[in-house]
Amino acid sequence: MTRRFSSRELSILRNDIPIDGLIEKHLLMPIERAGDRLRFACPQCSGFDTSIHREKNLARCFDCGMNFNTIEIVMCHAKIDFVGSVKRLKKYHAEIINREISFENRSRRGNLGSFSPIGEIIPKIFPRRSDPVPSGKKFSESKTSVSSRIDELENKFDKISLQLENLITLLQPK
Repeated sequence: MTRRFSSRELSILRNDIPIDGLIEKHLLMPIERAGDRLRFACPQCSGFDTSIHREKNLARCFDCGMNFNTIEIVMCHAKIDFVGSVKRLKKYHAEIINREISFENRSRRGNLGSFSPIGEIIPKIFPRRSDPVPSGKKFSESKTSVSSRIDELENKFDKISLQLENLITLLQPK
């Protein structure tokens, strides 16, 4: 039998979806908050002696001794098989990414919903010789700031590219 999901896909679903958000916002499981600690009703035994390890993205029930990653908690809560759980998490992960991208775009553009024309962007990046230069700096020193802005943009582009690559990997039919 061939593998239906790649190890990379499964790793992304286990590690990139915060388990506390999954429990609270997607699965809508009963929860209790005590400060920054989140307790949830165990999908196996309904006990509330539970804990989340955010750094490892795992959940544990101390009543029944069950440990859960994101895939396992969906399987147990929704009473579906592994394949169904992975498919559901792939859709949920795509929604998370779309919300993040949408939020970033709205906050950058002031909720305009469209991209800025390149003619508006370039003057902000490249100073003109006629632009005032901060006191004590020469025009050539401002080129360094342009270079650092370009580096920042390249880093942001790399992050977006990685997110898109992950999304495409998750959405490709197998």
